[in-house]
Amino acid sequence: MTGDSPVQYSAFWYIWPSTAILLNPGEAQMDVCTMMPTGLETSTFRGMHFSPGGEPLDAARITYMNEVLGPEDTSLCEMTQKGLKSMGYRQGRIVADCNGDGTLEQGVHHFHTLVWSALFGDQPAD
Repeated sequence: MTGDSPVQYSAFWYIWPSTAILLNPGEAQMDVCTMMPTGLETSTFRGMHFSPGGEPLDAARITYMNEVLGPEDTSLCEMTQKGLKSMGYRQGRIVADCNGDGTLEQGVHHFHTLVWSALFGDQPAD
């Protein structure tokens, strides 16, 4: 990305229960993704890329997402699952920020609360 790229920031929106809209730095392009659970610890991921006016998609960004960012996220999720199953992990599943400014995992906590409420009809204990 260069300083004159149309998009200079990242933004992510989540639509309950399993859709995400992503805007990343670089050329004007939007990604819409759906994550669907296939088991207790597995999910499928499908995504589509859109650009204004039917312009060609930013191939370098798509390659980066498919070959670097996606595999990195998959690895992080897999390592987290292993860590949560270990007997040594005791700090809880969320890295929370007491200021609530959204720089850590308040969004993840909110999503987990929505899932819990949809499944069990009440609020989980933190």
